[in-house]
Amino acid sequence: MNGSFIQKNSGFFKKHNQRLGLKIALIFFALCLSVGGLVCWYMGQSLTRMTLQEQQAKLQIKAELASYAASVALWNYDKASVQSLVTALTADPAIQSATILNEKNEPVAWGTAQATPLHEQSFFDAIIRRTIVSLVYENLAPISLDLFYKVSEGKDFSGEPVGTLVINGSVDYQIKDSSVLVASLTQSIFTISAIIFFTSLLVTHLFVTSPLSQISRNIDTLDPDNPLQFKPVRTSRLNSKDEIAHITETLEMFVQRLISSNREIRSSEQRFKALLENSLQGFVVTDEDNTILYSNTAAAKIFGFETAEDFIKTRDYSKTFADQANLVAQSKIPTEGFVHFAAEKRLRRDGETIFLDNNIHTIEWHGSLKKQAVLIDVTCQVQAERELRSLATRDSLTGLPNRTLVLEHLEHKARTSDQDQFYILYFDISSFHKINELLSREAGDQILIEISQRLQESLGSAWTIGHLGSGHFILLSPPDLSHQQLSHLRKEILKVLRFRHRDTHLCNSEDETAYPLDLQATFSACVYPRDGQDSETLLNKCEQLNKYAKQENLPGIEVFDPELDQKLFENIQMEKRIVSGIENNEFFLLYQPKLDARTERPVGCEALVRWQTRQGPIFPDRFIPIAEESKQIVPLGRKIMHLAGQQLATWRKNHLNAGHIAINVSAIQLLHSDLYADYLSVVERYGLSPSDLQIEITESTTMQQLELIIPKLVQLRELGAAIAIDDFGTGYSSLSYLKDLPVTHLKLDRSFVKDLPESGALAIAKAISGLGHALNLTIIAEGVETSEQASYLKSLEYDQFQGYLYAKPLSPEDYESFLNSTDENDNPTKLAWRPAF
Repeated sequence: MNGSFIQKNSGFFKKHNQRLGLKIALIFFALCLSVGGLVCWYMGQSLTRMTLQEQQAKLQIKAELASYAASVALWNYDKASVQSLVTALTADPAIQSATILNEKNEPVAWGTAQATPLHEQSFFDAIIRRTIVSLVYENLAPISLDLFYKVSEGKDFSGEPVGTLVINGSVDYQIKDSSVLVASLTQSIFTISAIIFFTSLLVTHLFVTSPLSQISRNIDTLDPDNPLQFKPVRTSRLNSKDEIAHITETLEMFVQRLISSNREIRSSEQRFKALLENSLQGFVVTDEDNTILYSNTAAAKIFGFETAEDFIKTRDYSKTFADQANLVAQSKIPTEGFVHFAAEKRLRRDGETIFLDNNIHTIEWHGSLKKQAVLIDVTCQVQAERELRSLATRDSLTGLPNRTLVLEHLEHKARTSDQDQFYILYFDISSFHKINELLSREAGDQILIEISQRLQESLGSAWTIGHLGSGHFILLSPPDLSHQQLSHLRKEILKVLRFRHRDTHLCNSEDETAYPLDLQATFSACVYPRDGQDSETLLNKCEQLNKYAKQENLPGIEVFDPELDQKLFENIQMEKRIVSGIENNEFFLLYQPKLDARTERPVGCEALVRWQTRQGPIFPDRFIPIAEESKQIVPLGRKIMHLAGQQLATWRKNHLNAGHIAINVSAIQLLHSDLYADYLSVVERYGLSPSDLQIEITESTTMQQLELIIPKLVQLRELGAAIAIDDFGTGYSSLSYLKDLPVTHLKLDRSFVKDLPESGALAIAKAISGLGHALNLTIIAEGVETSEQASYLKSLEYDQFQGYLYAKPLSPEDYESFLNSTDENDNPTKLAWRPAF
């Protein structure tokens, strides 16, 4: 009945979400049945055992009472009496069957009680009888008594066995009272379990499932995108302080947080959308078929569309690729990280090529994985890099490869030549700087441009032509060029250098002037791979060989000879030794006095650098040219300036009036260092006046880069430094530029002093003296070795003398002695002073 009720009302539980209540009620019901079943089982066993024991005891007594009658009947062989005794026994409801056996265990009489129900069995009574009694006591042992007949033997009695009495008790009769009791208990327990089931179901419904169902329905109606429509759960007073109320409060707090989070998410989405739309980076989302799903405005404009909608309408993202092979399949994109493409070539809407930096990664888009591309337009950057590359690798004047690009071409040619030999030809247009000076810098630039064009037209594309600045050119030949072809090439290049140049740089085109040019050049060449396999080494060998050919005035093309390698190697080693010599303080100064021409007393000296190594001295004519070629003259000149400043400060500290010190400055120093900063640093460090350190520059080197050198000399002159032109008179254009140079002294070259009093030398010396004094300059004669020379120079009103007549270059100690001796002796020419070397 209860099962049918649950089955009929199962729709109620499903409809009203009472499954939890039903589970709890069924659990209570099962617990009650289990506990009650165990109680009934235990009570049934206990009661049945007690009842059976009691009935068996009574049955034992009845058997003993019947045993005497049975013994007498058997002794007398009264079968009728025996049978009547059995019938009497089976008539007892407590006895199920009875049997009497003779002494041979042969049945004499037996009988069984009729199977009549003792009382009406109920459902639970039948269950009890089938379980407890049948399972536990189905093998109940019968009562068996041996029968004896007592015989008198004198005063004693003895038993004579006559047979056996066997009685089986009626279990149903014996336990009828206990089974009824246990059945009643079982029925009561089942009834109580049913009451507990429905009670727990009702209580659970009222206190648990009904509030939870309401909470569940409210959660079902909760829209995460619009949580404001959520209706709070109203709990009854019964649940005001329990877990249901706590769940309700927690749910309301959650809804409030959800509302707040939604607001933040919408705000964040708006900000993110604004960032995407206003970003300079392009964002594009595509599917695996390269269909555009999303684009921001920046991406649309990158590809030439006005709006993102117009770009999305094109649908096909693959149209933006210049090469369809560059499309990346979604399967090749890692789930974590991204694929980067730098300066990827793409197409605008109008077909123009653009370059993009592209990061592609996988994102989840509306429930599925899509491709997202983050794009940056680097077209301007790529173009700028190409322009910078051109500026860095191309000569800005001629457009030919510069040294950097020539080295790259040389390395590439070496890699691809497969050991085929080719020539590296280097030529230097002789005295090209004279063109700039005689004509103009602009005219010289036009001539270089024209030479470059003529070289390209004459040699063709098989040759790599580079311009290394000024009149220096380099050519890389095709493979396996013969020596005869190389000689013919020299003639072709000389033809290129022989032409009429029209100067179109003049302001008035009518003044266009044509100059016939017949330029000469010095040629040198190296062979790859015979003379080396490193591009820098080959080029350096060509340059060194060209300098050697120029110094030796060698005709033709000077091809690298391995025998020259030792000399070039020595030059390179010399460069390294100069560096280490500067670091190890191996350079020192000697000082040659300069004297006033009228009084013949010292006014200062010229500092001359010397180099003492562990292997012995190295003279200036050996290391100075190499220092200038390698630009090591810059740190060496800085070292000389500091040594001179330090020495002058030491003399003055010792109260010695040493006058000024003149230091020689190379044009390389003026062009490739901050001479003004170096000079000012020495003056300030040693507490000198700018006039204490005199700058001497040679005329020939100064004239080469006059327009660059003059501003630096003006800067030094404004500081207060005295500036002298050394070797004056040997240059070809000194007079034309003398008015522009901020000099204070002129030094007549020793070649003119040596030839005095010859008329030609005398005339030049007189002219230079007159010119210098007219310009308010101090005129110095160097190389004065005889009194006759000194006498003539005095007559020409020279201001100062310098030469072996007075002293050779002296060590600091000898120079101090020289100064002290001139204070004591009125005729310093009588003193013999010798330098350290």
